[in-house]
Parts: sequence; C-alpha cells; structure tokens
Amino acid sequence: STQSTWGVQLGTCIPEQPHYKTSLSFYSSDIQGFTTISERSSIEDLMTMVNVFVGIHTKHIRRCGGEIAKFIGDCVVGYFSKSSSAVIAATAALAEVTKIRTTDYSLPLLQDMRCGIGIDHGSVVVCSIGKIISDIAFLGPCMSQALAVEGLTRSLNTGILITDNVYRQIDQSLPGITFEDCGSHFVGNQSLKLWSVE
Repeated sequence: STQSTWGVQLGTCIPEQPHYKTSLSFYSSDIQGFTTISERSSIEDLMTMVNVFVGIHTKHIRRCGGEIAKFIGDCVVGYFSKSSSAVIAATAALAEVTKIRTTDYSLPLLQDMRCGIGIDHGSVVVCSIGKIISDIAFLGPCMSQALAVEGLTRSLNTGILITDNVYRQIDQSLPGITFEDCGSHFVGNQSLKLWSVE
C-alpha cells in the first residue's frame, strides 16, 4: 500500500490521481443480529467481538490483494481489482469466523458471531470528497449493491452471495469453491441474478 495525497492508504489497484474511473469488486460483511447482540452485551465484550470480527476480515482482504474502503459500524467494506481475489478472501474469512464461533470459548459472545458476505463488481469513479475534511469516495452503485446483497444472505440462508457481474469475472474452477445459482432477486430497484459460494 502507498500513502495517497489525501492521507489514506491506497491499494495498488487504485492509481493515485485526483479522480479515476476503474472497475472494482466490492466486498461487504457484517455481524448478523448485531443490534440484538449489542442490546444484551457489555460494551467491553461487544468491542472485543467487533475487533475480532473486523480483524479477521481485514486480514483476509489484505492477504488476498484487497484494501479496506471503510468501516460502517460493525460492517467491513473492502475492494479488489480482481473478483476471484474477493471470493477467495470471503471463503477464508467465513471459515475463520465459523471456526472461532465453534471452538473459541474465551468469550461467550464469540459463539454468537455469524456473518454474511456480499460481493458485487462494476465501474466506479474514485475521487476525493470534501475540502476541510477530505475522504476517498467510490462513486457508482456496486458498493451499495454489495451491502444490499450481503443483507440477502440471511433470507437465502447462505454465507456468501455474489452477483452475476462477479460470477462472469471469475474462473468457476477455483480450487475447493463451488457456486450455486440462487436466481434473481431485487436489490434496491433492480433485479440481480445471484450466486451462493460454498
């Protein structure tokens, strides 16, 4: 990673320019049932859980060549130049979350740690927003669609969902990874074909 002129860490997949149009895959994950969990947990236990969760996703996103776009509460949003890297990171992160939930009894709250992951791919404009307090921004629908797709993992009872935009970008013969057609579902005001990843 390099330090940008805006003071944020940029991955190698984002050229350092005031604005730039490119194609990226966005990865979104949060803790399922977090609102309910937070209402019955101490602040200390809750922060431990969030830090473990965020640490897992950050590690696998960066290990697979991605970077963190932002944190939204307990939600982690990452971006990748290659869709296959996003899918590999998602399967590794989900496996680690599941392992901790079922084997780590140091904090009872970790046994409630479940996550869904949504991934979308598309064109975005990368730019700096704000004059007094500047931030990197990604203009385009695919980040918000990744967040919305992640929300569908609950109703479709799966850990990872990708859009057809992602599916068409990747090699479907990724070792140890299988895909299942979940049909089309409304994401915002449009219908998107989705695939589950196992």
